[in-house]
Amino acid sequence: MSERSMADLEAELRAAVKALHERLGDWTTVGEVVGRVVGELVQQAGGESAPGGEDLAEGAAPQSVPADLTEEQREHLRALLRKLYAKRGAWYLVAKDVGYPRRFIEAFIKGQVQGSMHFAAGVARAAGVELEDALAGRGS
Repeated sequence: MSERSMADLEAELRAAVKALHERLGDWTTVGEVVGRVVGELVQQAGGESAPGGEDLAEGAAPQSVPADLTEEQREHLRALLRKLYAKRGAWYLVAKDVGYPRRFIEAFIKGQVQGSMHFAAGVARAAGVELEDALAGRGS
């Protein structure tokens, strides 16, 4: 693919992502949606990249906006994620189970992003517990 056609594709993608942001209203949700879609497409295509588009923007840290989770709930979710990691053995496998990019999960573990109720639901589902139990620390 030529440099010009790659630049055209990137411009088209940027426009689509900006339009999605205008519709959804926040960048965290846009990142979650785009990460899930890329992960699904990679899996459907039989690609060998880890699920969730983890190879995207390798140099950039995931961004987050203020979330609807308390710090206590985030700590409970971090404990569940660590438990999933111990069980699965790799963050990209945890990411596949949760339905979020590996880089987002690692940033959440480090406290660099806040997460959301949607993210919490994915963690609870992957851990096999109810969302309420995950948020209250009864799943870890």
